[in-house]
Amino acid sequence: MTRTRIKICGVCDEQIAKIAVDAGADMVGLVFVERSPRFVTVEQAKRIAASLPEQVTPVGLFVNASNEHIRDIAEIVGLETVQLHGDETPEQIVDLEPLNIIKSVIDNNQLARFMTCAHAVIFDAPPQCNEVPGGTGRTFDWDALAQLDHSDWPNLFVAGGLTPQNVGQAIQIIHPYAVDVSSGVESKRGVKDAALIRDFCQAVHTADENQ
Repeated sequence: MTRTRIKICGVCDEQIAKIAVDAGADMVGLVFVERSPRFVTVEQAKRIAASLPEQVTPVGLFVNASNEHIRDIAEIVGLETVQLHGDETPEQIVDLEPLNIIKSVIDNNQLARFMTCAHAVIFDAPPQCNEVPGGTGRTFDWDALAQLDHSDWPNLFVAGGLTPQNVGQAIQIIHPYAVDVSSGVESKRGVKDAALIRDFCQAVHTADENQ
């Protein structure tokens, strides 16, 4: 059976991190974007990362941060994986080695630029106006993505508007390496809901069993 990895993004405390882990999350996302409602300080992130079991990966999310800033936070928090949601270049990604990089893209043209330097790519709905990238709560055209041959791509993550109700359909259509959820498991913007996290993870497991 193919297993879809699960990333719960925008986790702000150890209690929610534990709920995510117990529900079956493989990755916990920590947002280092100050204007995001899911922003965590370095100290908060350090506590959350330290609380995770070895098999669960903490992932730091950044938008247009300098490589020096990213490396500094990664070292303090103990991150080996970061997710970039801005206008970063392939050269910046190469310069961040040996960190594992998940690069957000919104179309095939962006994807082509990062095919050989990113460890994974995440397709997400594009932000609107001054909206913070990621956690928008909007889906994109899953069928269009499914029609592309991604057998030779880096690991494919899917985000954007995923919920416990629709994640199974996304998995059935796209067959991604991982699904990434933030707003879809919140009771209100920036506030994670334990029951929704459990429902989301169970929906992923059920979808995998039915493939």
